[in-house]
Amino acid sequence: MQSSVFFAKVIGPLFIIVAAGLLLNLKTYQKVGEEFSKSSALRYLGGFLALLLGLLMVQLHNVWEANWTVIITMIGWIGVVKGTVLLVVPDLVSRLSDIFTKTPVLLIVNSVLVFVLGIFLTVKGYWG
Repeated sequence: MQSSVFFAKVIGPLFIIVAAGLLLNLKTYQKVGEEFSKSSALRYLGGFLALLLGLLMVQLHNVWEANWTVIITMIGWIGVVKGTVLLVVPDLVSRLSDIFTKTPVLLIVNSVLVFVLGIFLTVKGYWG
């Protein structure tokens, strides 16, 4: 449980800040997404970091209990899958990223979900 609280304290505020930044600067983040999908080096770096952080999270927190802590485990596994896909099939990710960044409603819905998840994790991490 202690590692769950630690990860919630880190991931919660991170999600809040990233989602708020995207919601407040949608056009800028659309450009970032377009540049990311065009750059092989950025896709590789993003995949490497997602895989590395996902593997670290899974090693430190692979808890499959029927409570809120499973969210942390799922975020870790999502990082592993995302990093693997970015490294193994970068062109597929590029095409999907193009669709995502060119459809503002997808970015907004995703950001709102990430923002709400960030609030939930922050509350769990700091106030139990």
